[in-house]
Amino acid sequence: MNDHETTYQQVFERSRDALFIVDEEGRYREVNAAALSLTGYSREELLAMRIVDLLAPEMRPGAEERLRALLAQGGGIQETKIRTKRGEVLTIELSVSRITYRGEPALLGAARDVGWRRETEERLAWLNRMLRTISTINQLIVRAENLQQLLTEACHRLVEAGRYRLVWIGLITEGDPVVRPVAVAGEVPEYIEEIEVRWDLSPLGEGPVGIAIRTGRPSLFSDFIQDPRAAPWREAARRHNLASALSVPICRRDRTWGALTVYADHPHAFDDEEVALLHELAGDLGLALDHLEAVEAQHQYIARLETMHRIDRAILAARSPREIAQAVLTHIRRLVSCNRASLLLFDFSAGEAEVMTVDVNGVTNLDAQLRIPLEEIHALKTLQARQVYQVTDLAAQESLSATERRLLAEGIRSILVFPLTARGRLLGSLNLGRKRPQPFTPRQLDIIREVGDHLAVALENLQLYEDERKARLLAEALHEATAAVSSTLDFEEVLDRILEQVSRVVPNDVANVMLVEGDWVRVVRWRGYERFGVEEIVTSATFSLARTANMRWMLETRQPMAIPDTTRYPGWVCLPGMEWLRSYAAAPICLGDRVLGFLNVDSATPGSFTDVHARRLQAFANQVAIALENARLYQELRQYSTHLEEMVQERTQALRDQQARVQAILDAAGESIFFTDREGTILYANPATTRLTGYAPEEIVGQTLQLWQDDQGAQTGYRAMWETLRRGHLWRGETVNRRKDGTYYDALLTLAPIQDDRGEITGFVGVQQEITHLKELDRLRTQLISNVSHELRTPLTNLKLYLRLLEQGKPDRRADYLETLHREADRLHRLIEDLLYLSRLELEGEEVHLRPVDLNQLVRVLVEDRAMLAAQKGLVLRLELQEPLPLVLGDERLLGQVMTNLLTNAMRYTPSGGEIVLGTAMVEQEGERWVTASVTDTGLGIPSEELPHLFERFFRGEAARRTGAPGTGLGLAICQEIADRHGGRITVQSRPGKGSTFTVWLRPA
Repeated sequence: MNDHETTYQQVFERSRDALFIVDEEGRYREVNAAALSLTGYSREELLAMRIVDLLAPEMRPGAEERLRALLAQGGGIQETKIRTKRGEVLTIELSVSRITYRGEPALLGAARDVGWRRETEERLAWLNRMLRTISTINQLIVRAENLQQLLTEACHRLVEAGRYRLVWIGLITEGDPVVRPVAVAGEVPEYIEEIEVRWDLSPLGEGPVGIAIRTGRPSLFSDFIQDPRAAPWREAARRHNLASALSVPICRRDRTWGALTVYADHPHAFDDEEVALLHELAGDLGLALDHLEAVEAQHQYIARLETMHRIDRAILAARSPREIAQAVLTHIRRLVSCNRASLLLFDFSAGEAEVMTVDVNGVTNLDAQLRIPLEEIHALKTLQARQVYQVTDLAAQESLSATERRLLAEGIRSILVFPLTARGRLLGSLNLGRKRPQPFTPRQLDIIREVGDHLAVALENLQLYEDERKARLLAEALHEATAAVSSTLDFEEVLDRILEQVSRVVPNDVANVMLVEGDWVRVVRWRGYERFGVEEIVTSATFSLARTANMRWMLETRQPMAIPDTTRYPGWVCLPGMEWLRSYAAAPICLGDRVLGFLNVDSATPGSFTDVHARRLQAFANQVAIALENARLYQELRQYSTHLEEMVQERTQALRDQQARVQAILDAAGESIFFTDREGTILYANPATTRLTGYAPEEIVGQTLQLWQDDQGAQTGYRAMWETLRRGHLWRGETVNRRKDGTYYDALLTLAPIQDDRGEITGFVGVQQEITHLKELDRLRTQLISNVSHELRTPLTNLKLYLRLLEQGKPDRRADYLETLHREADRLHRLIEDLLYLSRLELEGEEVHLRPVDLNQLVRVLVEDRAMLAAQKGLVLRLELQEPLPLVLGDERLLGQVMTNLLTNAMRYTPSGGEIVLGTAMVEQEGERWVTASVTDTGLGIPSEELPHLFERFFRGEAARRTGAPGTGLGLAICQEIADRHGGRITVQSRPGKGSTFTVWLRPA
């Protein structure tokens, strides 16, 4: 009995929880050392007190009644608050049980401080809000179309989630040192209106915003009001209670857009985790700014293309130089932001220039036509040299021509004159003027050059058109070509004759016929491409009508087109190998309102085709359309006749095949499928039913579902199932069925009624799927949760204990406590990191970058890195590498982690004086070639009963427990998962007391 009391006293005193014994009056009869440490009272002080005396004031009312209730029910667990001798109020978890102490009824209580738990929960809640907010802002970024709206919403979301006093975003521009606020949210937005912030090296640039923008790193003023660098904003910050400030740069690539700045109402409000979150968000905002800028540039480019398309259409529709000028000048004036535009045509034989059209601020003047002597045009020599003439400010010129003086009188200050040239000949000039002395930008010059080139070509084409119109050769060629094409009804022959005759109408290097197929167009016949070696490219070429500019334009306008130089056409689609194609003309093949296809001619010489050729091609295409349609109708008629005959044969065969297909489907189905009559008698069961239940088909047919349901407990559910089915409803549920051999299996059973045309039930169809493995998976999930909980509990308990010792223990032991805390925290960190890493591997969230890897080199580097550590432990590291060794296909980083884990384990469990050998080899096993890397040690070895469990999560063998080696029990599980992701495996051989060999098997590259 004395030994028993001694043991009890030792357990009582050494418990880490605060333990106490109180009598029925609530007086303390015994307390342990942990209780003295928790409350701060001495043993004598506590033994003179009642349990109610230790409670916090708000917990004392009703305390005696609660104590008596606990005595009556024999104990319990509850949460309460106590006041320590130091005046601190602690939240404790109190566990009480009824005992007999020295022959009298008493309560044994255990108390734990759980106040830290609430602080942790509040921190986690804040982190969850911030992460959700960042996720929401990222979703806004993905959908963002308006920069101001995006940044304003981001500020409001941050204020709401982070409970900041103020959030604002400022952006900068090159050459401007002032940070311009663009979005603000919070309780005191007026603060931003009262201050100026810069990002240069002036005092106004030495705040958190300026520093963050200049350095590209977060800038934290933990005590914003007291920080000497914040002097320019101190009074305003004090008025608005802005005690802490954090600014993070908004960057993308090498560009800094501005900064995101947040303020709190108390000093030291931001920790490293919060800084990192806001820095990450700022990076996302930088990406959004970069994207929106690109979108804006794209919109401008699309607008330019659309305007150029309208100009091209207007040029093609024009029939005179004045009509061309009228169509072009308004568009070009808007494109390059000028006030005046005009077109001059040069007549060198007469020594004059004719002003065709003048557009001033959108008003076109066709009547006030002028003829200007060429000698008055100062720009003429520059234009003849094919160069652009530009004057930034006429008012600053020393001498002006009469024309320039008239322009200056109209208020024009800046002019640009562009030469219009075609086929090496100067035709005239495109003239633009602005009222501001401002030069045209390079982008505007590109637009002017593009429009001017099109304009010059159009003017030249007008003259060519006039010349060709008078020629009668075209009519003869068209007549003969059309007759040849129309002389046959064979569709393929019609296509051939089109390409034979098109060269008579428009000379070319190559030609093709395209036909429209839905939203696409495809080359169906071609000629001449073999000269350029691109037959295969042309044969397989298809084009989207929506995305091919020239095809889309012809489809919409029903007009032909010519591209003299394909390199100057913005919408040209150049196929690989077709770079030689420099000039192009085409015409739509139209029949009524339908476009059947396109007739195209190509040339390797720039400028080969003009609008004149396009119109010739259109005339021929109009006749080709009729011949193509006739041939197509004839072909369809023949195909339809053949098709009708084939359909009769196919339908007959289909009826014979249908029953065979249904039977094949049922026979091949993996699930058990069966049919019953309306009484539940089984009429048919597929082979999967036999495989699942063990009953042969002849044993199943004629039976009911009770064949594999024999326990009485299922009868009630069986009757309810048939009641549901007879009402015409589907029934689905889980059942436990019995096979013929007596074994049981879990099944998901689905039954549905079969109804005839009148809606009457004629039978039932059932599908039975075994789900035993799913149940087992659920069990394994529960086991994993239990294992994780167990592994986390020990380090967390130690953390709590040593935190309490750090607060209340001996000051001279603080270093020991801190060391233990760091060790337990590191263990917990490693455990969580390993779990997360293993989870990413299993979910394929960890990308595997496969490329050829030299295993010999990887192993050499690993041994070199660990040689010094091995020497310190008295171990010998040795290499046995096969040379040469094929490369393996793998992720070098992940394979390095596998070998590092295996070597670390070998060094950990090999005593001083031992040897570790790292080797590689080429092995052939069962007809397959493998490259292996192995780690062999002379360590403790592994018992045979532990080998099957080595790669299980959290498994740590007897050697780990005996030696106290650090680890989480996840290292080998991670190694195995990485090997699986590479299509390989890991094997182990071991003898207790002799050592172990771990071998990684990988496939050669």
